[in-house]
Amino acid sequence: MADITWANVQVQLGDLQPWPRNPRHIRKDQAQRLADSFDTFGQVETIAIGPDNEVYNGHQRLNVLRQQHGPDYVIDARQSSRTLTEKEREQLVIYLHKGTTGEWDFELLANEFEVEELLEWGFEDWELGLDGEETEAGEDTEPQIDRAEELREKWGVQAGQLWQLGEHRLICGDCTDVDVVARVLESEIIDCVVTDPPYGVSYDGGTTTREKLSGDELPVLYYPALDCWQSFCAEHVALYLWYADGDQAVVQAVVQAGWQVRRNLIWNKNLAQYGALSQQYKQKHEPFLYCHLQGHAPYWAGDATEITVWDIDRESVNELHPTQKPPALFERAITNSSKKGDIVFDGFLGSGTCVIACQNLGRKCRAIEISPAYVGVCLQRFVDHTGIVPVLVDILDA
Repeated sequence: MADITWANVQVQLGDLQPWPRNPRHIRKDQAQRLADSFDTFGQVETIAIGPDNEVYNGHQRLNVLRQQHGPDYVIDARQSSRTLTEKEREQLVIYLHKGTTGEWDFELLANEFEVEELLEWGFEDWELGLDGEETEAGEDTEPQIDRAEELREKWGVQAGQLWQLGEHRLICGDCTDVDVVARVLESEIIDCVVTDPPYGVSYDGGTTTREKLSGDELPVLYYPALDCWQSFCAEHVALYLWYADGDQAVVQAVVQAGWQVRRNLIWNKNLAQYGALSQQYKQKHEPFLYCHLQGHAPYWAGDATEITVWDIDRESVNELHPTQKPPALFERAITNSSKKGDIVFDGFLGSGTCVIACQNLGRKCRAIEISPAYVGVCLQRFVDHTGIVPVLVDILDA
């Protein structure tokens, strides 16, 4: 295939053809900031197009310029010498917006720039360490699962709602639905997945508050979820996946969905599970998988002495469900496999542990929970933990 060269051209906005599969979107406040930059500086960056005026890069600039000037407005563009294949278009948009854009020198920003102007120009509070809400790792607020239905009514939770919880987002929907995942991400790329799906762990003699979650008997849940998520992930993504001990069907589903199991890890609890009094050998551990995308290496920020057995205390009483996890468990995984500000995804949020862990560590959680009642628990847990009131962004019919 011929090499690609680029030439400067001028073209009318109305002649440009956007890419229907463009994975990047822009919020209203970001679009307004982009419009302000055009008013102040003009068109600094060009739009990349193909021989037939198909847009490769610059969709948001195109949209804003069309709104400002209409279809007859002439702009500068960079045009390729040949048409890019669909795979080349996919690769180009990722290269231009993820992994090749450098990183900020925050010390220099703090010393040489005005904080108020940085916020006005597009930085977020958390990026500059100004949110004041990041808590110490391991800190938690007790979720009120016994008030789940009451909290659902209090917050008015319905299927299809998208909520903003500080720097985090939570949608009430099905995590195997591509459209649901796309809505909660808003064109962002997942850097790390930490998730605890409902799975078939049976406990004899438990109380009604410890009944299995809906779908516990459905190991087929793993494949459609993992298959759906991997297309939204960065190549360096790490996946931490809890599952029932001895369930090989889960491992098979992981591999079939395009992931590779790198290690089988163990959560060693301080307390054994005594729900089944007649059970021989009370279980004091839970397994989980450390995975990455097939053919790619995961990002690693952990210590060289990290081991496969994690000694982390669990709650003495399971307020949520039989497989309740402490935030410290999620925090260890997130710390080892992401940077501050990275996107951490949980498709089975449950009571909201991943959001709390991300809040404690300065990551941005993007989460999905199918149960409106559990979403209500998550919202209340977050406001109790941070003092930040969640905001309903929008709702679509489920």
